[in-house]
Amino acid sequence: MIQTVTMTIAQVIQTVTMTIAQVIQTVTMTIAQVIQTVTMTIAQVIQTVTMTIAQVIQTVTMTIAQVIQTVTMTIAQVIQTVTMTIKIN
Repeated sequence: MIQTVTMTIAQVIQTVTMTIAQVIQTVTMTIAQVIQTVTMTIAQVIQTVTMTIAQVIQTVTMTIAQVIQTVTMTIAQVIQTVTMTIKIN
């Protein structure tokens, strides 16, 4: 009788312990998956923002280069026109 009760208590303890262990394992895995998902999402956001910034910088740089080129060409034409006018006069 005592042996049966002791074994039953031991089985209950073992079952409860295993159940707790499974719950802990499941929770831990779920937390790990959430962390991984959040980390990947953050990484994608950083990558997207970085690429967007790079595109903006490239566009601005190209625009500045075009403005410089246009201004330089305009100045060169003015100098050429003035020089020709001076030669004619």
